[in-house]
Amino acid sequence: MVKLLKIIERIKNLKGFSTKKQVASELGLSAQDLSKREKSGASSLLAIITDWGVNQKVNLNWLLTGEGSPYIKGEEENNGPEADADPEVNELLNMTRAVIKSDTGYALSLKANIRSFHDAVETRQEIQNLEQRIAKMENSRGGNQNGGDAPQSTALKINNDPIKKSGT
Repeated sequence: MVKLLKIIERIKNLKGFSTKKQVASELGLSAQDLSKREKSGASSLLAIITDWGVNQKVNLNWLLTGEGSPYIKGEEENNGPEADADPEVNELLNMTRAVIKSDTGYALSLKANIRSFHDAVETRQEIQNLEQRIAKMENSRGGNQNGGDAPQSTALKINNDPIKKSGT
């Protein structure tokens, strides 16, 4: 007979979780439902765990018996907490994962902050790209060719569409 407690412990360790509540959330169950199914030895829990393992590309032999490698060959780099070579990044990812999977207001706040930070970083990158394009256009224009105080007329190309711009 498969020992559900050991399987749940493997999931917990594999994902870097510290509580069974996090495992329950990962499996799509409430903590109470997981505990009830675990105590009764419900085969439905084994089916849920097996489906989860298949979706996560976890080696089912390892998941059920503890033997072999946790992931199907070639999938380690996409799933585990070891996905990044930098230990600090892994620690932060594991902590972030734990907070997001918690059933608290902190999870909502962290999700909102991550989205805001991500948008800010993307916007900054877009601004830098535009600044580089403007600098290239200014360099290719070669300065004022009208000599002195005469009005300038420059053609800017944006997405290969010439736009006429007059200055005074």
